[in-house]
Amino acid sequence: MARRITWLVFLAWLAVGVAIWQTATLFPYLDLDRTRDYLVLAAMAALLEMIAPGHPGWAPGSFGRLSAGFAVLLTAELVYGPAPAVWIWALATLAGQGVANRGNPLRTTIFNAAGYTLSAGAAARVWTWASAHYALGPGTVLQALVFTAAYYLAGGALRAIFQRGGDSDLSSPVDVMGWDLFTYLITLPFGLALAAVYAGTDPAKVLILFLPLLAVGLVLRRLVPARASERELAVWQGLAGRLAACGEPARAWQTVLAAVVRLIPCHAALLFLWSESGQCFQVAALRGPGRLARMRLVREQALPALLARERRPLVIPDVRRDPSLAAEAGPAQLWRSLALFPLFEGEDLTGILLLGDKKTAFFTPRHQAGLAVAAALTGLIAAWARARAALQDAGATDALTGLYDRRYFRLRAAEEAQRVRRSGTEFAVTLLSLDTMGAVGERFGAARAENILVEAARVVARLVRPADLAARYDERRFAVLMPETGPQEAAVVSGEMVNALRTHEFPLGDGTAVQMAVRAVWAVCPGTGHSGDAAGLLARLEEKLEARE
Repeated sequence: MARRITWLVFLAWLAVGVAIWQTATLFPYLDLDRTRDYLVLAAMAALLEMIAPGHPGWAPGSFGRLSAGFAVLLTAELVYGPAPAVWIWALATLAGQGVANRGNPLRTTIFNAAGYTLSAGAAARVWTWASAHYALGPGTVLQALVFTAAYYLAGGALRAIFQRGGDSDLSSPVDVMGWDLFTYLITLPFGLALAAVYAGTDPAKVLILFLPLLAVGLVLRRLVPARASERELAVWQGLAGRLAACGEPARAWQTVLAAVVRLIPCHAALLFLWSESGQCFQVAALRGPGRLARMRLVREQALPALLARERRPLVIPDVRRDPSLAAEAGPAQLWRSLALFPLFEGEDLTGILLLGDKKTAFFTPRHQAGLAVAAALTGLIAAWARARAALQDAGATDALTGLYDRRYFRLRAAEEAQRVRRSGTEFAVTLLSLDTMGAVGERFGAARAENILVEAARVVARLVRPADLAARYDERRFAVLMPETGPQEAAVVSGEMVNALRTHEFPLGDGTAVQMAVRAVWAVCPGTGHSGDAAGLLARLEEKLEARE
């Protein structure tokens, strides 16, 4: 990922350099006596660029807008030729996106202008080549069509390389190119008409044609967000049907986050829920890199404290501008912009819906409505999960440790095995053994041994995710059920648990402490070496654990 970003940054600045070189080499071909005419066209195109919308699925600052200013570029090409057209378009995009930059940094404006300039230059070269080889006359409808097709393809190629937006439902390649084609087709006739009346005619006639073109730009500015709203509504309607089929809160949360990242293609979306046993906010659902599942937040950290104080959704365009956030480990070290939605139960902050992206000012006001819906849904699912857990906990917990008991663990493992057979996913189970518990009990007494067991249960509970299930399996063993977990993550989690238990100092109550010898075995279902059902999986793990004694 880091290499890809470095490569894209290199390509972006290479594109800027090539665009500067291109415009510099075209400067000698400008007719400076027509500077005023060039500036008039540049001003017209800049105004249209200022009001041009971006595609609804593109991330802020992405290359390209749906601009009616293409008609002015076409006019410049037909009337004055390639060199003036490229210069007029470069000035127009720099001015238009520089004034109406919508929070984008200067480097984004420069890159976008470079992309526009390269597309215009490529289209002009294609026309020059075509006219030289096929004797096509200048200033014709055919020239306009060839120029438009070349500009369309050049812009599409640049967007395919640099487009930010991920897998948004609103930014499929067909949809993006379709909007581009629609924009060029409706503005092409205006470009032809402007070219026909522009050279040497009354400026009033040009203004008469420019006003309808301005109206087209304003219609696009209204039409594109309306279309985006329709798409978002369709996604939420589909989500409602999928939620009805979710039998587990964890699956419901994942379904909601999947819908969020389809609409807002950010780097990651996480749902943190408060864990009483771990005394921290743990990741209950995640859309993004798997390593984020182990992230923890405590109430004293800046982000939870800020949400508890403000009690409202927050969008942070750049975390580096807040010293208290920038200096703290956690989300602020991973992302530049954050969208945060708190979940409350009474006065207590019980959850955080967090979206992060590595670009500044990624989240805009148009994202607020969708995020508010997602936050409301996650809050309702959290309430359902708490009520469900309360019912399940009745008679299903170990009296000493507070973890689930062996009977309930085996029941849930059987349910999970049935679920993965239907869904085609996988889950993992880890068994942990405190090997020196017997020796501790003989030397220090049963009461101190029980205290150590309770402390070990707390250590395990702090490490499991809200979607996982930890249980006391027998006298000195714990078991952890991990849904939606493959071999690689199971190995990492098991290693973390073993390391945490081995290095933990267990107090004996007399000012001294002991460390425990710990072993662990784990397996993934479905997998080799067992029948695929939960009972067979657990039997195999017990055999492996006993064989290592």
